[in-house]
Amino acid sequence: MITTLLQRFAATSSATPAMVLPSRVRRAFEYEQYRAELLVTAVQLAIVVLLALLYAGSPPGFSPDAPVQAGPLGLVLFGELALIRLYLALTGQLGRWWLGFTVVAEMALLMFVLWAYHLQYEQPPQFALKNTQFVYVFVLIGLRALRFEPLWVILSGATATLGWLAILAHAIVAAPSNPITRDFVTSLRSTQIHYGGEFDKLLAIVVVSAVLALALWRARRLLADAVSGRQAAADLSLFFDDSVARRITESEAEVMAGQGELREAAVLFLDMRGFTKAAATLAPGALIALLGEYQGLMVPIIKA
Repeated sequence: MITTLLQRFAATSSATPAMVLPSRVRRAFEYEQYRAELLVTAVQLAIVVLLALLYAGSPPGFSPDAPVQAGPLGLVLFGELALIRLYLALTGQLGRWWLGFTVVAEMALLMFVLWAYHLQYEQPPQFALKNTQFVYVFVLIGLRALRFEPLWVILSGATATLGWLAILAHAIVAAPSNPITRDFVTSLRSTQIHYGGEFDKLLAIVVVSAVLALALWRARRLLADAVSGRQAAADLSLFFDDSVARRITESEAEVMAGQGELREAAVLFLDMRGFTKAAATLAPGALIALLGEYQGLMVPIIKA
Protein backbone atom coordinates (compact mmCIF):
# COMPACT_ATOMS: atom_id res chain seq x y z
CA MET A 1 0.00 0.00 0.00
CA ILE A 2 2.85 2.36 0.82
CA THR A 3 4.42 1.61 -2.58
CA THR A 4 1.11 2.48 -4.22
CA LEU A 5 1.01 5.80 -2.38
CA LEU A 6 4.54 6.64 -3.45
CA GLN A 7 3.77 5.80 -7.06
CA ARG A 8 0.58 7.85 -6.93
CA PHE A 9 2.42 10.86 -5.53
CA ALA A 10 5.13 10.57 -8.18
CA ALA A 11 2.56 10.24 -10.96
CA THR A 12 0.53 13.35 -10.10
CA SER A 13 2.63 15.54 -12.39
CA SER A 14 1.82 13.38 -15.41
CA ALA A 15 -1.89 12.79 -14.71
CA THR A 16 -4.32 13.49 -17.51
CA PRO A 17 -7.50 15.56 -17.18
CA ALA A 18 -9.54 12.52 -18.11
CA MET A 19 -8.35 10.55 -15.09
CA VAL A 20 -10.98 9.38 -12.61
CA LEU A 21 -10.22 10.98 -9.26
CA PRO A 22 -11.12 9.19 -6.02
CA SER A 23 -14.26 10.46 -4.33
CA ARG A 24 -12.39 12.12 -1.46
CA VAL A 25 -10.10 13.91 -3.94
CA ARG A 26 -13.18 15.06 -5.85
CA ARG A 27 -14.64 16.35 -2.60
CA ALA A 28 -11.48 18.32 -1.93
CA PHE A 29 -11.59 19.66 -5.48
CA GLU A 30 -15.25 20.64 -5.09
CA TYR A 31 -14.40 22.42 -1.84
CA GLU A 32 -11.83 24.50 -3.68
CA GLN A 33 -14.51 25.37 -6.25
CA TYR A 34 -16.87 26.34 -3.44
CA ARG A 35 -14.27 28.68 -1.96
CA ALA A 36 -13.67 30.16 -5.41
CA GLU A 37 -17.38 30.93 -5.83
CA LEU A 38 -17.41 32.68 -2.46
CA LEU A 39 -14.40 34.71 -3.58
CA VAL A 40 -16.12 35.67 -6.85
CA THR A 41 -19.23 36.81 -5.00
CA ALA A 42 -17.18 38.74 -2.42
CA VAL A 43 -15.31 40.61 -5.16
CA GLN A 44 -18.56 41.42 -6.95
CA LEU A 45 -20.13 42.76 -3.76
CA ALA A 46 -17.02 44.83 -3.07
CA ILE A 47 -17.25 46.36 -6.55
CA VAL A 48 -20.95 47.12 -6.02
CA VAL A 49 -20.22 48.83 -2.69
CA LEU A 50 -17.34 50.84 -4.19
CA LEU A 51 -19.41 52.03 -7.15
CA ALA A 52 -22.34 52.84 -4.86
CA LEU A 53 -20.08 55.02 -2.71
CA LEU A 54 -18.77 56.78 -5.82
CA TYR A 55 -22.33 57.40 -7.03
CA ALA A 56 -23.39 58.68 -3.62
CA GLY A 57 -20.41 61.01 -3.36
CA SER A 58 -20.65 62.57 -6.83
CA PRO A 59 -23.34 64.84 -8.30
CA PRO A 60 -25.72 63.13 -10.74
CA GLY A 61 -24.93 63.85 -14.37
CA PHE A 62 -28.46 63.21 -15.56
CA SER A 63 -31.88 64.76 -15.09
CA PRO A 64 -34.00 63.66 -12.12
CA ASP A 65 -36.85 63.21 -14.60
CA ALA A 66 -34.91 60.65 -16.68
CA PRO A 67 -37.06 57.65 -17.68
CA VAL A 68 -34.56 55.22 -16.15
CA GLN A 69 -31.70 55.74 -13.71
CA ALA A 70 -29.62 52.93 -15.15
CA GLY A 71 -26.60 53.23 -12.85
CA PRO A 72 -28.35 53.08 -9.45
CA LEU A 73 -30.87 50.52 -10.71
CA GLY A 74 -28.10 48.29 -12.04
CA LEU A 75 -26.16 48.43 -8.75
CA VAL A 76 -29.23 47.48 -6.73
CA LEU A 77 -30.17 44.58 -9.01
CA PHE A 78 -26.58 43.35 -9.28
CA GLY A 79 -26.15 43.49 -5.50
CA GLU A 80 -29.34 41.49 -5.00
CA LEU A 81 -28.22 38.90 -7.54
CA ALA A 82 -24.84 38.53 -5.82
CA LEU A 83 -26.51 38.14 -2.41
CA ILE A 84 -28.86 35.48 -3.79
CA ARG A 85 -25.91 33.54 -5.21
CA LEU A 86 -24.06 33.92 -1.89
CA TYR A 87 -27.07 32.51 -0.03
CA LEU A 88 -27.36 29.58 -2.44
CA ALA A 89 -23.63 28.87 -2.10
CA LEU A 90 -23.63 29.00 1.71
CA THR A 91 -26.69 26.75 1.96
CA GLY A 92 -25.34 24.21 -0.55
CA GLN A 93 -28.07 24.90 -3.11
CA LEU A 94 -25.86 26.40 -5.81
CA GLY A 95 -25.95 23.57 -8.33
CA ARG A 96 -24.58 23.83 -11.84
CA TRP A 97 -27.93 24.92 -13.28
CA TRP A 98 -28.30 27.70 -10.74
CA LEU A 99 -24.69 28.74 -11.24
CA GLY A 100 -25.15 28.85 -15.01
CA PHE A 101 -28.31 30.91 -14.59
CA THR A 102 -26.54 33.47 -12.38
CA VAL A 103 -23.60 33.71 -14.82
CA VAL A 104 -26.00 34.51 -17.67
CA ALA A 105 -28.13 36.78 -15.47
CA GLU A 106 -25.23 38.93 -14.25
CA MET A 107 -23.92 39.53 -17.77
CA ALA A 108 -27.43 40.11 -19.13
CA LEU A 109 -28.01 42.63 -16.35
CA LEU A 110 -24.82 44.47 -17.26
CA MET A 111 -25.91 44.56 -20.91
CA PHE A 112 -29.29 45.96 -19.87
CA VAL A 113 -27.58 48.69 -17.85
CA LEU A 114 -25.30 49.58 -20.78
CA TRP A 115 -28.32 49.76 -23.08
CA ALA A 116 -30.40 51.79 -20.59
CA TYR A 117 -27.74 54.50 -20.30
CA HIS A 118 -29.15 56.21 -23.38
CA LEU A 119 -32.48 56.49 -21.53
CA GLN A 120 -30.79 57.80 -18.39
CA TYR A 121 -29.08 60.59 -20.32
CA GLU A 122 -32.00 60.98 -22.77
CA GLN A 123 -29.88 60.34 -25.82
CA PRO A 124 -30.46 58.29 -29.01
CA PRO A 125 -29.90 54.49 -28.78
CA GLN A 126 -26.47 54.77 -30.44
CA PHE A 127 -25.27 56.52 -27.27
CA ALA A 128 -25.24 53.13 -25.51
CA LEU A 129 -22.42 51.98 -27.79
CA LYS A 130 -20.18 54.78 -26.48
CA ASN A 131 -20.58 53.73 -22.86
CA THR A 132 -17.27 53.53 -21.00
CA GLN A 133 -18.84 51.00 -18.59
CA PHE A 134 -18.27 48.48 -21.36
CA VAL A 135 -15.00 47.59 -19.61
CA TYR A 136 -16.97 45.86 -16.84
CA VAL A 137 -17.76 43.14 -19.36
CA PHE A 138 -14.16 41.98 -19.03
CA VAL A 139 -14.32 42.29 -15.24
CA LEU A 140 -17.22 39.82 -15.11
CA ILE A 141 -15.55 37.45 -17.56
CA GLY A 142 -12.30 37.63 -15.60
CA LEU A 143 -14.03 36.91 -12.29
CA ARG A 144 -15.40 33.68 -13.76
CA ALA A 145 -11.79 32.55 -14.16
CA LEU A 146 -11.44 32.32 -10.37
CA ARG A 147 -13.52 29.15 -10.38
CA PHE A 148 -11.12 27.17 -12.62
CA GLU A 149 -13.93 26.02 -14.91
CA PRO A 150 -13.68 27.07 -18.59
CA LEU A 151 -17.41 26.49 -19.11
CA TRP A 152 -18.46 29.53 -17.09
CA VAL A 153 -15.95 31.80 -18.80
CA ILE A 154 -17.26 30.68 -22.20
CA LEU A 155 -20.87 31.10 -21.05
CA SER A 156 -20.18 34.59 -19.72
CA GLY A 157 -18.33 35.59 -22.90
CA ALA A 158 -21.08 34.18 -25.13
CA THR A 159 -23.74 36.09 -23.19
CA ALA A 160 -21.71 39.29 -23.52
CA THR A 161 -21.25 38.77 -27.27
CA LEU A 162 -24.96 38.17 -27.88
CA GLY A 163 -25.90 41.06 -25.60
CA TRP A 164 -23.63 43.52 -27.37
CA LEU A 165 -24.92 42.34 -30.76
CA ALA A 166 -28.47 42.99 -29.50
CA ILE A 167 -27.52 46.52 -28.37
CA LEU A 168 -25.85 47.17 -31.73
CA ALA A 169 -28.86 45.87 -33.66
CA HIS A 170 -31.26 48.02 -31.63
CA ALA A 171 -29.09 51.10 -32.15
CA ILE A 172 -29.14 50.57 -35.92
CA VAL A 173 -32.85 49.74 -36.21
CA ALA A 174 -34.09 52.44 -33.81
CA ALA A 175 -32.03 55.26 -35.36
CA PRO A 176 -34.22 57.90 -37.08
CA SER A 177 -31.72 58.17 -39.94
CA ASN A 178 -28.72 56.27 -41.25
CA PRO A 179 -26.44 55.94 -38.18
CA ILE A 180 -23.53 54.28 -40.00
CA THR A 181 -20.32 56.08 -40.84
CA ARG A 182 -17.08 54.93 -42.41
CA ASP A 183 -15.11 57.72 -40.75
CA PHE A 184 -13.60 56.47 -37.50
CA VAL A 185 -13.00 60.00 -36.16
CA THR A 186 -16.61 60.96 -36.83
CA SER A 187 -17.81 57.89 -34.94
CA LEU A 188 -15.77 58.95 -31.91
CA ARG A 189 -17.03 62.53 -31.97
CA SER A 190 -20.69 61.69 -32.51
CA THR A 191 -23.25 58.96 -31.90
CA GLN A 192 -22.76 57.48 -35.35
CA ILE A 193 -21.72 53.85 -35.58
CA HIS A 194 -18.49 52.58 -37.10
CA TYR A 195 -18.68 48.86 -37.90
CA GLY A 196 -14.93 48.43 -37.45
CA GLY A 197 -15.03 49.82 -33.92
CA GLU A 198 -17.91 47.55 -32.92
CA PHE A 199 -16.21 44.55 -34.52
CA ASP A 200 -13.13 45.28 -32.41
CA LYS A 201 -15.23 45.15 -29.24
CA LEU A 202 -16.85 41.87 -30.20
CA LEU A 203 -13.51 40.39 -31.22
CA ALA A 204 -11.99 41.45 -27.89
CA ILE A 205 -14.78 39.69 -25.97
CA VAL A 206 -14.40 36.49 -27.99
CA VAL A 207 -10.59 36.43 -27.82
CA VAL A 208 -10.41 37.21 -24.09
CA SER A 209 -13.00 34.53 -23.34
CA ALA A 210 -11.24 31.96 -25.51
CA VAL A 211 -7.78 32.67 -24.07
CA LEU A 212 -9.04 32.55 -20.49
CA ALA A 213 -10.92 29.32 -21.18
CA LEU A 214 -7.79 27.74 -22.65
CA ALA A 215 -5.70 28.91 -19.70
CA LEU A 216 -8.28 27.54 -17.27
CA TRP A 217 -8.37 24.21 -19.08
CA ARG A 218 -4.64 23.88 -18.47
CA ALA A 219 -4.84 25.29 -14.94
CA ARG A 220 -7.66 22.90 -14.08
CA ARG A 221 -5.39 19.97 -14.88
CA LEU A 222 -2.73 21.42 -12.58
CA LEU A 223 -5.29 22.04 -9.84
CA ALA A 224 -6.58 18.47 -10.05
CA ASP A 225 -3.01 17.17 -9.92
CA ALA A 226 -2.20 19.44 -6.97
CA VAL A 227 -5.26 18.33 -5.00
CA SER A 228 -4.51 14.68 -5.73
CA GLY A 229 -0.88 15.18 -4.73
CA ARG A 230 -1.88 16.89 -1.50
CA GLN A 231 -4.16 13.99 -0.63
CA ALA A 232 -1.35 11.54 -1.40
CA ALA A 233 0.99 13.51 0.87
CA ALA A 234 -1.60 13.38 3.65
CA ASP A 235 -1.87 9.61 3.17
CA LEU A 236 1.89 9.20 3.40
CA SER A 237 1.91 10.91 6.79
CA LEU A 238 -0.24 8.05 8.11
CA PHE A 239 2.56 5.54 7.45
CA PHE A 240 5.69 7.64 7.96
CA ASP A 241 6.94 10.09 10.52
CA ASP A 242 6.09 13.69 9.57
CA SER A 243 9.74 14.49 8.82
CA VAL A 244 10.01 11.46 6.53
CA ALA A 245 6.75 12.31 4.77
CA ARG A 246 7.98 15.86 4.18
CA ARG A 247 11.26 14.56 2.76
CA ILE A 248 9.30 12.40 0.30
CA THR A 249 6.76 15.01 -0.74
CA GLU A 250 9.23 17.91 -0.92
CA SER A 251 12.02 15.98 -2.63
CA GLU A 252 13.46 17.74 -5.68
CA ALA A 253 14.20 14.38 -7.33
CA GLU A 254 11.46 12.09 -8.58
CA VAL A 255 10.60 9.20 -6.26
CA MET A 256 11.73 5.96 -7.92
CA ALA A 257 11.42 2.28 -7.04
CA GLY A 258 14.51 0.97 -5.24
CA GLN A 259 15.61 4.43 -4.15
CA GLY A 260 17.08 4.41 -0.67
CA GLU A 261 19.28 6.26 1.78
CA LEU A 262 21.86 4.89 4.22
CA ARG A 263 21.51 6.35 7.70
CA GLU A 264 22.32 5.36 11.28
CA ALA A 265 19.22 4.43 13.24
CA ALA A 266 18.17 2.80 16.49
CA VAL A 267 15.40 0.20 16.54
CA LEU A 268 13.22 -0.28 19.63
CA PHE A 269 11.05 -3.40 19.97
CA LEU A 270 8.10 -3.22 22.36
CA ASP A 271 5.96 -6.14 23.47
CA MET A 272 2.34 -5.35 24.31
CA ARG A 273 1.04 -7.81 26.90
CA GLY A 274 -2.11 -9.54 25.69
CA PHE A 275 -1.89 -8.05 22.21
CA THR A 276 -2.06 -11.40 20.36
CA LYS A 277 -5.23 -12.39 22.18
CA ALA A 278 -6.75 -8.95 21.69
CA ALA A 279 -5.88 -8.96 17.98
CA ALA A 280 -7.84 -12.18 17.53
CA THR A 281 -11.00 -10.74 19.07
CA LEU A 282 -10.98 -7.05 18.12
CA ALA A 283 -12.42 -5.74 14.87
CA PRO A 284 -9.81 -4.42 12.39
CA GLY A 285 -10.86 -0.81 12.96
CA ALA A 286 -10.71 -1.16 16.73
CA LEU A 287 -7.32 -2.89 16.50
CA ILE A 288 -5.82 -0.09 14.42
CA ALA A 289 -7.34 2.48 16.79
CA LEU A 290 -5.69 0.69 19.72
CA LEU A 291 -2.30 0.72 17.99
CA GLY A 292 -2.74 4.39 17.14
CA GLU A 293 -3.55 5.24 20.74
CA TYR A 294 -0.56 3.24 21.97
CA GLN A 295 1.72 4.96 19.46
CA GLY A 296 0.38 8.36 20.47
CA LEU A 297 1.28 7.64 24.08
CA MET A 298 4.69 6.04 23.54
CA VAL A 299 6.25 8.05 20.69
CA PRO A 300 6.44 11.36 22.63
CA ILE A 301 8.09 9.53 25.54
CA ILE A 302 10.62 7.84 23.24
CA LYS A 303 11.42 11.11 21.44
CA ALA A 304 11.91 12.87 24.77
